[in-house]
Amino acid sequence: PLFLSQRATSILRESLETKVAVFGDLSPEVAETYRLLGGADLAQGNHRGAHKKLRKCLQIQTLLYGPQDKRTLATQQTVDVLSKAPEVAVKSRQAPRAKPAFYTGVSQHAALGKARPNAAD
Repeated sequence: PLFLSQRATSILRESLETKVAVFGDLSPEVAETYRLLGGADLAQGNHRGAHKKLRKCLQIQTLLYGPQDKRTLATQQTVDVLSKAPEVAVKSRQAPRAKPAFYTGVSQHAALGKARPNAAD
């Protein structure tokens, strides 16, 4: 039921900041939470939100597991499909990125586990 999925999504969102604080930004737990949140957005028809969260998941998975790992490849495939969705593609063309799509550096806040992820969108 929709109510259960909304409740589960709410719990996942609330857990994200704690997982970042406990496990760090670049952890399997944080990657999996972004993957699940992206899947929930996708199930609710929010393609733009799903794309954003799955891209974050993909960045973490690529650093943790490498680009050829089956988890990374599965997420990459979903991100590629979502990139072609009209609402995602239009948004991407309208807003050129000011930063590179894949940033390998870790900020001081992220290194200390104090980064605050924005999972609300």
